[in-house]
Amino acid sequence: MITSEDVLPLLLEVCLSFTERWKEHRAFFGEGFLYGDLDEFMQHIVELHEAGQTKELPRVFEVLERCYVDGDDEVQAAITNAVLEGIRTTAKNGEEFVPYLHPESARQWQQLETFWEDESSDERLLMESS
Repeated sequence: MITSEDVLPLLLEVCLSFTERWKEHRAFFGEGFLYGDLDEFMQHIVELHEAGQTKELPRVFEVLERCYVDGDDEVQAAITNAVLEGIRTTAKNGEEFVPYLHPESARQWQQLETFWEDESSDERLLMESS
């Protein structure tokens, strides 16, 4: 089973471009909090994608899928909330990441989409009733 301590080492194995940024992040923040560490990683992969440097992304998303399939509940929640939701809200066009998703991560992405669509509908209803 993949636990919170396993996630970043697994991601660093397949995303060597994050190594230096990771060292700086850890030097500044110390031993990590999984969500904060994954947020930093998410920002890195969004920046890579937006710079057209996508070579590492297929393997990154393979690891993220492994985290869903073999990870404990904490890991699964962190991947959804810090990585997938982060991509959706941070990337200029989060939909460009959909082709990288595997079955479980795609299902989680769709659940986030449905949640945000429902939230938007609720907000529109509140504004219309005001």
